[in-house]
This record gives sequence, structure tokens and C-alpha cells, in this order.
Amino acid sequence: MQAVKVKVKNSPYNVYVGSGILEKTGRLLKAAAKGRRVLIVSNKKVFGLYGQELEKSLGKHFETSVCFIPDGERFKNLKAVDKIYAACARNRLDRYSVIAALGGGVVGDTAGYAAATYMRGIDLIQVPTTLLAQVDSSVGGKTGVDTDYGKNMVGSFYHPLFVAADVKTLGTLSSDEFENGMAEVIKHGIIRDSAYFR
Repeated sequence: MQAVKVKVKNSPYNVYVGSGILEKTGRLLKAAAKGRRVLIVSNKKVFGLYGQELEKSLGKHFETSVCFIPDGERFKNLKAVDKIYAACARNRLDRYSVIAALGGGVVGDTAGYAAATYMRGIDLIQVPTTLLAQVDSSVGGKTGVDTDYGKNMVGSFYHPLFVAADVKTLGTLSSDEFENGMAEVIKHGIIRDSAYFR
């Protein structure tokens, strides 16, 4: 496991990258969280692949619950955020609780915005399961949802406690999804420098 420090003023955090990080996420969160409750936000497809492993890891140290939101960009909206709010209230999440976003960019953006606004902000961890989410949307603090007026019209910059990027999850991606992520990696290389790009 490698830890990459993201240097953000007032709220620096680590991006943990490697294989087998899902099973270590509970221990990592125990060292960072103040509360005892964690709500895992995911969709049924991703949770079916990785949810039990994450829930088992978190369950060693926390009371866990799960909220499913629909899969797909068209569901990245305020209705999904309200569903997360309802799950937070139903499971008695307080100001010291944590939302764990397990999935791709849609889950990360939506759950991140819910964390940024529930009780004026509770802790968040990003657990990205696509290459695009691991190299882009889970890092940088951009959260938000789409509205009838445009894409990402409602959102917030809200940094997680940490990002747990388990590369094992990339083995279940389609070739199209993997290529989408690689296009973002190549873009980073073009922006950064020629040695990195090569």
C-alpha cells in the first residue's frame, strides 16, 4: 500500500493506493474518525462486488449501515441526495459520523455532496472502484449533482478524510470503462510534464 499526500490548506489527506486496501479501510478510518457510525453509500451492482468486504472491514470498528442509490449519471441528482439524507437520519448519524462512498464518480460526487451538507458537514471517505474515479473524481474535493439547469450545477468543494483506492476493483471493469480512466491518466501526463507523459 502506498500513501500519497494531498496537500490541501487546512485539510490535507492521504490517497491510499494498492491491492487489498478494502480490507484495511476499517483500521484506516478508526485512526481518523471521531464517531462510531458509518453509512456506506453505493449502488447495488458495485456493492454486490465489493460491499461485503468493505462492510466487514468497517464493522470491526464501527456501526455500519448501507444506502443504495440508482446507478447512472441520470441519477446524480438532488433526489438521490435526499435519499442519502433519509438514510443518515434513519440510522442516527450525527456530526461525528462518516459517509463512505463506494463506487465510481456518480456515487462519489453524490455521496460527497450529501456529506458536505448533512448537519452542515460530516466526515467523508472516498472508496473509488473505477479507474476514472481513482485518478480523478475521488481526488480534489469536487462534489455535486446535476439539475434540470445543467451538469454539476449544485455542489461543494469538500475534501475526504482519505481516499482508499483498491486496484483490485479495476479487474471487474469493462474495457471501455478502463479506457475512459486511461484517457484521464494520459491527460494528467500531458498537463504535468513530458517525462511523466512518456
